[in-house]
Amino acid sequence: MAGLCDTAAAKAQPDPRLGIGRSRLRNEGHASDFGDESLLDVVDTVAAAGLCDPSADPSDCAAGRVCIDPASAVGGVCVDSSHRSALGMNYRQDGPETYDFDAIPPQLIWHGKTLEFFVTFPNQTGTTSDSVQLLSQAHLDYESLNSSFGFVQYTPAREDKVAFNVTLQDTTGAPFTTFLITPVPDLPPETSIISSALKPSDDETPGEFSYTCQDSETDVLFNAEMRTIRKCQVIAEKDLELDWVFSGAQEDIQELEVFAETVTVASPVHLKQTDLTIYAKVLNISHPDAQIITTPASFPREEQEGLNGQVGHDGGNIVLHVKSLILPMNLSQPIFVTSGGRGQEQGPGKHGNDGISNTHCRGDSSCEFGGLVFDGHEILYKRIKHDKERFGDPDPTTAGKQEWPTNGTDATPAGVPGKGGNGGNFFSSVPMNFEEIVDTSGGLSGEDASITDADTKYDFRGGKAGEPMRSVMVEED
Repeated sequence: MAGLCDTAAAKAQPDPRLGIGRSRLRNEGHASDFGDESLLDVVDTVAAAGLCDPSADPSDCAAGRVCIDPASAVGGVCVDSSHRSALGMNYRQDGPETYDFDAIPPQLIWHGKTLEFFVTFPNQTGTTSDSVQLLSQAHLDYESLNSSFGFVQYTPAREDKVAFNVTLQDTTGAPFTTFLITPVPDLPPETSIISSALKPSDDETPGEFSYTCQDSETDVLFNAEMRTIRKCQVIAEKDLELDWVFSGAQEDIQELEVFAETVTVASPVHLKQTDLTIYAKVLNISHPDAQIITTPASFPREEQEGLNGQVGHDGGNIVLHVKSLILPMNLSQPIFVTSGGRGQEQGPGKHGNDGISNTHCRGDSSCEFGGLVFDGHEILYKRIKHDKERFGDPDPTTAGKQEWPTNGTDATPAGVPGKGGNGGNFFSSVPMNFEEIVDTSGGLSGEDASITDADTKYDFRGGKAGEPMRSVMVEED
């Protein structure tokens, strides 16, 4: 029986466009000699180390496995024949790519497609394929083919819309390589987006579009207030002017998805704290003043004395799944702004209250009352002598009050200003000069006092003690 691959033809030559360690699989052998049903008859010999000779007849692989040739440096590798996606490499000219474990480039995969590639583990690294685990927020399949080769497969789920990092980690728990995968949803077919739930007059709108939202079940803290938030979707029949749809500041949209052939922005669009995703063939920034800003609203100043300010909200994320981006000439400001919100200004401080004084004597050292001389520190509670009742005096036999002077109260220091929020993430499927047109900076602190007025703003004194500072209370009949 003919072998699975012709020896001379199956050896993959490095593609100069792919760089060192990357090669495309080629198959110019006898793919037509067998079908799925005959594979188990062909592969019936066990390879000692999982490697095989693609030219062998029969194959060096065990029953149920098939020999493929992912890299010319080591020959073939036995793969489970039930792994139909990997097995399919034997039937097409360009199979999955092969990457060295420490040189896996960013991967982009459209919904409805499957990402597949081999990972090689050179012996000198001390790491083997079968000692590796794959860490990711999405569901990926990883198969160890032998000590030198692993196979990665990923099919985007419907909810996978944002780029994520994948880490290859060995059994010691030490990460040794990380790469990025970006799932890209397909645009819905035009026949499914002809509704016009929100359609202005024909002389004002460039086309029909639908605008639907789903409200949250409970209020959440969003843009510095407890409020009901929405997840919204705008689907245009063809073109959409984003600044026309969202002409005012939006403060209650948590997530917004926009689908259109062309999305145009001609003036600033404020989507405060919103996670925005745009799916379009063209994103046209048609004016130098146009911006998409997801910076959150700021908290009002904390009014309660001494309380710390709250941390500012994080900026909303912006994800662009577009084929082309049109920018105006002579830009003077960032186009995409996901900066964090400002921290809340702290509660103010307060001087302490003075203590309550209580003394009848007003002299510096002594005073006279009723014919008797008192030390200036004594408190007179009852009258010593009186000749007649005073008009309107409810108790002519007493004077003063039977209370000690009180201490002054402590000052209340001002609170700590809130830290600024983190900047939102930004992703684009098209290259651009990020430094010039993207601002993902963190928010400012809630502090608003300059160094020059810090002494007056934050210098708070405790209250004075009540007088006299030392005292005795005298009671006479």
